[in-house]
Amino acid sequence: NLPLSGPAGYSSYAWSNGASGQNITVNPLVNTTYSLTVTDANGCTATTTATVTVAPPPVVQTDGDLNTCVGFAPVFLGAQVPGGNGTETFQWSTGESGFVIAVQPTTTTTYTVTATVAGGCTATAQSTVFVSPQPPANAGPDQGICIGGSATLQASGGSLYQWNNGGGSGLAVSVSPTTTTTYTVTVTDNNTCTATDQVTVTVNPLPVPAISAPAQICSGETATLTASGGTNYIWDTGQTGATISVSPTS
Repeated sequence: NLPLSGPAGYSSYAWSNGASGQNITVNPLVNTTYSLTVTDANGCTATTTATVTVAPPPVVQTDGDLNTCVGFAPVFLGAQVPGGNGTETFQWSTGESGFVIAVQPTTTTTYTVTATVAGGCTATAQSTVFVSPQPPANAGPDQGICIGGSATLQASGGSLYQWNNGGGSGLAVSVSPTTTTTYTVTVTDNNTCTATDQVTVTVNPLPVPAISAPAQICSGETATLTASGGTNYIWDTGQTGATISVSPTS
């Protein structure tokens, strides 16, 4: 809407669009010339004109919709007025201005940009940033092995799995650390979103077994053997326990 005003001090005002009064508001769709006839107190009249030029609305374009994941780096939204002369201004629904802004939404969000060109004409456009959640990465429970042993690590939560510390790639991997080691798996889902989780493989030392026994016995006597260094004992005689009795003949 554009206000038009006639000169003050006249007794009547007649506009070419049928309006009356010193001040009117017009909203033409095409270039339009308005005439105003004023009459003074003596009945004398005069006419003047004003032309309102209607500029076409600008066309504003954005870079389109984008995809990202929760926790990813910011994405950049851009806007332009094709054929513009560089004097355009851009105002975003975030409150920021400029033809490029960085956003990092945590949920799917639609952003609106308003472009203003010389003369004050405006136009708007939108970009939607679709936000996918991180996959539920799970590296499995912590495990314990003995030196020289191996552990199978099995992850879940995505479609691709990459392990560090030489774990390789794959849903399930076998590792044989020589010291207690924490493994991190990076899980990627079908939306290319990633998340990580960790599992620790504790490497336990081997027990140091020892046997105490009499230096010698006589034929027909019984010897008591006592083992130490562990918590469970199995003898080659088939007996179990830390202490056993034996009666060898030789």
